[in-house]
Amino acid sequence: MKMKLILTFSLFCFAFVLSAQTAHWITFVDTDDSAIGELNISSKKLLTERFFNLINQELRDKGYRIKTYDNYSGNYSSVSCRNIVDNIICDSSDIILFYYIGHGYRSQKTSRSAYPLLAFSSYSEQSIPLAWLHNSLKEKNPMLLITIGVCSNIIVNHDNKLELDDIILQTDKLVEDCDNDKGISSIAHSFINYSGDIIVCSASPGQDSWGVNTSEGPMDLFSYQFISTFEKAIVENNFSWASFWEEVADETYKVSEAVANLRPQKPVFSYNLKGNKKSK
Repeated sequence: MKMKLILTFSLFCFAFVLSAQTAHWITFVDTDDSAIGELNISSKKLLTERFFNLINQELRDKGYRIKTYDNYSGNYSSVSCRNIVDNIICDSSDIILFYYIGHGYRSQKTSRSAYPLLAFSSYSEQSIPLAWLHNSLKEKNPMLLITIGVCSNIIVNHDNKLELDDIILQTDKLVEDCDNDKGISSIAHSFINYSGDIIVCSASPGQDSWGVNTSEGPMDLFSYQFISTFEKAIVENNFSWASFWEEVADETYKVSEAVANLRPQKPVFSYNLKGNKKSK
């Protein structure tokens, strides 16, 4: 009887540990802007249906809870963004993915890093440096952090004094790939078998981030290539974050270069990752 109680308690503790793991999906999508709102609605729909829904199903099977912070229309603001970043509670086994689609820019006087300022409503003091946002989320100590800014990265002649200081992030690209375990899909493998952080902008410094016509309708070019490349990696069942981002950047550049009237766009990214080793 005593052994049975110990076993029951052990199973309870194991279940509790699994339930404590959380995947935090934070999205900010500008759906009301007169110039890019319709494109962003399409991008948001594609991301939900063919990225987040698939990941959620896989991670739930592995014991993860899913926590979604879906911000668009009336909730799309720098105030909402800062509140979420300030108040998010994270465990060392958690995953955070932040995905922004909206306007972005860089100021010659304030932007010292490769990553832009997220403009939200205007080029104002309320803009949030993508690098600051990434670093603030990193301080929450998640197992894996992915911060993505889908926005332009061009210099705007607007001398604003930001409330938040821009920062320069470490750009060492250290990655140690880990072999996929038998019985685990590439979707789950890409998230739970890596630890560290990744920061991405859809355009390099000095470049615009474009919207194009795709097989799924008009949407932003980066998100379309992001989803297409991810689905390809799933089919091949051979995922590596290092090669994934390189392919997204290369394909985005090729398409933008091929489309008439578009100046080339190549995503910029930095990461510090390692594969989580399994016990023997």
